[in-house]
Amino acid sequence: MPLGGAGDFIAAEARARPEIEALKRAGLVTEVWDAALAAPPWDRPPVWIHGDLDSANGTAH
Repeated sequence: MPLGGAGDFIAAEARARPEIEALKRAGLVTEVWDAALAAPPWDRPPVWIHGDLDSANGTAH
């Protein structure tokens, strides 16, 4: 799914790319990120997802 308008894309790329490059397995992570950026626009009704991959999201408090 696209990350939004051109400004959103540039901002997300500027934040994400340095983090991706810092990871040990940057090759796989970069491949997944690039595939996400290349995804076609969503052409169905809007849906909400929780895309925050923070490990704390899987922990009951």
